[in-house]
Amino acid sequence: MQPDLLKQLSGFYVLTSAGELGAYDSDGTFHVDAVLTKRFLAFNTEFLKYYLSHLGSADIRLGIVFQSVLEKSWNSPTLLLETETLMRLYPMSGARDGELTGFQKRNREKSVFRGVELFLDYRNEEAPEVPIYVPVLFYRNTNLKDYSSFVNKGEYENQEAVPVIEVLNLVGVLPQSKKESSIVIELEKAIYKSVVRKDARKTPDLGFARDVVKTSDAGPSSDAYSNIDKRAERELGYDFNKIRMNDDDPHNIHQWMLTPVEYVKGDVLRFFTQFQDVEIQVLNVIAGKSPKYAASTGTILLRQGKTDKWSFFLLEGELELQAADGEKKTVCAGANNSRSAISYLKPRMYTVRALTPVKFLWIHDKLIEAAMKLKAKSEEKNGLSILK
Repeated sequence: MQPDLLKQLSGFYVLTSAGELGAYDSDGTFHVDAVLTKRFLAFNTEFLKYYLSHLGSADIRLGIVFQSVLEKSWNSPTLLLETETLMRLYPMSGARDGELTGFQKRNREKSVFRGVELFLDYRNEEAPEVPIYVPVLFYRNTNLKDYSSFVNKGEYENQEAVPVIEVLNLVGVLPQSKKESSIVIELEKAIYKSVVRKDARKTPDLGFARDVVKTSDAGPSSDAYSNIDKRAERELGYDFNKIRMNDDDPHNIHQWMLTPVEYVKGDVLRFFTQFQDVEIQVLNVIAGKSPKYAASTGTILLRQGKTDKWSFFLLEGELELQAADGEKKTVCAGANNSRSAISYLKPRMYTVRALTPVKFLWIHDKLIEAAMKLKAKSEEKNGLSILK
């Protein structure tokens, strides 16, 4: 029997003991994500077997969630971070070995919403679009008293019987190459969409990347996608005539399209993570329907906080990415950190400015989703395993 606490966490993805993935809605009803469960079931079974024989593994358990009886500055359940997780999220150069600084101690507890958002936003600068954490909730009938290794008894006195839900990192023991898998990225995006977006917290949108698409009534009736080869369209499984060049583009990127229109060859796309291992015939179709763009130094190309249906791939030049807190980083074409789409998560996490003249591709997400579905079919045959 699941605790009421788990049913209250609507929108958060849950891993069941049977290996299913899904989420509770605002009425406390659990909904299985049939698509992702099918793709991950064999892996989840193996993952749970490994975790239950390595309880407390720092690579897997990120923290615990419980309803604190103490007054907090947040109303939602509390997330208490594991020590190793805390030190990775908040590294302090002056800390003594094995000891937490005052700053780290203050950040050990946070609301479950803020904590999961922190996991999803955490990135390696060298590969910013590859998930480090894919957090799922897991219940195995435990209470606070079962976590004496990192729960301070003095702070949580008289709460020993409080039910606990664990936050597990589903990709914690996967090698980097497996974390780049399209099905892993698809799951992470589904969790991000369901948990981080406030309008999706109450009623989770399960089954990310469905085939339904809304199209804009505005814009030209003929564009770079209008004459797509029908055979390739059937293979990709999507009607690309539904795409419009200005469909949901708050950045007005299409003003930077080169004239006359230029395209790259399909093999150029293989440089980017999303298109690796996709058949060249498919890449040629996508490349042939994805015109090149160019912008001058100083141009603001993407704005933090905006949501759209497109992905930005840097071909030439250098970009500056600035986060909401003012932190900046640089991406150069051809470098490892340019192998994924720029500021890939939606809403956009960064404002992106051209430090030099740049050329880039602006590819509709439906094209990428179609390609990743074909790639996923191949990966399903090969399997995703923590032992490989």
